[in-house]
Amino acid sequence: MKIKTVYVCSNCGETSPRWMGRCPSCGSWNTMNEDVVAEAPKPGTVAAKQAAAARPEGVTSLTAKRLSEISTTEEKSRILTGISELDRVLGGGIVLGGVVLIRGYEPLDIVRLPVPEGFFYAVVHPDIVVSTKQAREVLPREVPLHDAVTQWGNVGGLVAGFALGDVALIGRSMHDVVAEPYRKGFIPGYDVLKEGVLAEGALAMNIAGSGPSIFALAADEAVAQRVAQRMRAHFARPGIGCKIYAGRVSNCGARIVE
Repeated sequence: MKIKTVYVCSNCGETSPRWMGRCPSCGSWNTMNEDVVAEAPKPGTVAAKQAAAARPEGVTSLTAKRLSEISTTEEKSRILTGISELDRVLGGGIVLGGVVLIRGYEPLDIVRLPVPEGFFYAVVHPDIVVSTKQAREVLPREVPLHDAVTQWGNVGGLVAGFALGDVALIGRSMHDVVAEPYRKGFIPGYDVLKEGVLAEGALAMNIAGSGPSIFALAADEAVAQRVAQRMRAHFARPGIGCKIYAGRVSNCGARIVE
């Protein structure tokens, strides 16, 4: 199985093999987000037959859907990837909500992790553009042993935190010494923002993927709401618009609440 990177418009679902500032389909700006998908297997192979049986033609995780089209039953609210092994491990497809650890790709090794109770988030998406290509190019080609050991320890702590339901451990382990120090330069005032977010009581703050979205974790909903407002104020000062989100991390999957 081969994995490839695509860019998906969060507004209309249009896909592109390259990042673009404006969606060629709906014309929205800064809506092309990076995603990783499996390349379609060669026609006539066993893998192709398995994928065809598991997923109807044209139905992928990248297909945009209205809320009214999403079933409230777990069986139909799952999204089939067409990769039989992955769908089987996930219990019948991807469920929106929860945490999935991909331990390796060759062979594919996936572990589902529980989401602790009392786990909240704050996310800001500033109106700036960060090229995924540039965000990758700034990363070092080699990592010092000391940093590697630190990163491995934090990854282990992160997984243990989810497995034990220990929100504080998750927060302590959300310390990235490999990517964040290099990618934070794309986000105005990142260090100042992080200091302020932690001062509000957040457990951790980091960059979502290559950015520009930033997320923070908290053990209290009021803290998450304050952090989101602080994020908005931070980008408002230099005149940068943004969208903020805050709430409880879901472990229930996709559902209609009203």
